[in-house]
Amino acid sequence: MAPVNEELLALFLRAPITGYIGQQLTACDAGMAEIHLPHKRELEQSFGITHGGLVATIADTAGFFAAASLAGANLATVEFKINLVAPARNEALHAKGTVVHRGGRLSVCQVTVTSQSGTIVALAQATYTTIGSASPASP
Repeated sequence: MAPVNEELLALFLRAPITGYIGQQLTACDAGMAEIHLPHKRELEQSFGITHGGLVATIADTAGFFAAASLAGANLATVEFKINLVAPARNEALHAKGTVVHRGGRLSVCQVTVTSQSGTIVALAQATYTTIGSASPASP
């Protein structure tokens, strides 16, 4: 398991949605971040599958923290696209974000969300921009 930058972990834990949905930052370093979302019935939609909005949430979170591990925490999402390719039923989810391009102010990330059984649930691409002062995260 990759290390988690303490400053970024503190930022992650301060977000109210983190505790509300139960997501966990399990890795965050060198342009990569991983999010774990335990299965909770409260996160399902009417057909008994994890709501696509929650899948998108953990994908965006994984992308954001992958970018933040290189560019610092002063980031905002400026573009996000997701393909939901398979339903997740009664399974924990895992999102892995990887920076595929880092420019002066923009970072582009690809994210794969998989179910506990290894099925690809979603594929996403997101772009993050530096806002305010652009200072890198402390190692």
